[in-house]
Amino acid sequence: MNLDLQRKLIKEEAIYRFVEKNRTKLIMPDQDIINALYAKQIKCVDEKLYNYDVRYYKYYKIMTNNICDMDYILRKTVFLHFCGKKKPWNKGYSGQFHALYKHYEKLAFPA
Repeated sequence: MNLDLQRKLIKEEAIYRFVEKNRTKLIMPDQDIINALYAKQIKCVDEKLYNYDVRYYKYYKIMTNNICDMDYILRKTVFLHFCGKKKPWNKGYSGQFHALYKHYEKLAFPA
């Protein structure tokens, strides 16, 4: 994110006006507001690198002919996005990325 540019372009008043006008239409307010007001200034990046949605692991593998496997993710991906209701920090999670999440959790919060 280019924070200097954001500080110049993003106006608090514009956000408040947009929310007041569209309050009942907002499903994901933060994303809806950013997309509606600033879409033309947003640069698209590879989602497999910067916003990897873990729910689509099998899809990414198929679409990349198995290039985007777990080794690829460990080497290249910057952010894993745990979308949806299933979160690895909640008890009972047993998704594909459970062990990886626990590994980084332990690094972040050593005993």
